[in-house]
Amino acid sequence: MAEHPPALLDYARDGAVLCGFGLAEERWRWGSEPDLLLPVLVAAGVLHPDGITRAAPPGEPLSDAHRRTLGAVERHFGLSLPQAVLDGARLPVYAVRGTPDLVLR
Repeated sequence: MAEHPPALLDYARDGAVLCGFGLAEERWRWGSEPDLLLPVLVAAGVLHPDGITRAAPPGEPLSDAHRRTLGAVERHFGLSLPQAVLDGARLPVYAVRGTPDLVLR
């Protein structure tokens, strides 16, 4: 069985993480405002309002759980990536230590 790194989401502003969680592990949140996206996750049927109990049906495939959370975040922030870009494409991933210089040049 191949091992994969955890699928994590961090929402940061000015170099500080406001809210972060693992996909399909949304009950464990961190950051200076860990419950910032809780209403979004509840509205999407990811979590119950207690912020701990998963709202997904028992036995839901992991890919469906990821899709549900990513869809909620996409709608909340108005993000989109056309399907044509994703079909068969590999997206780059970068690990950054410290505070990146995000000034456009």
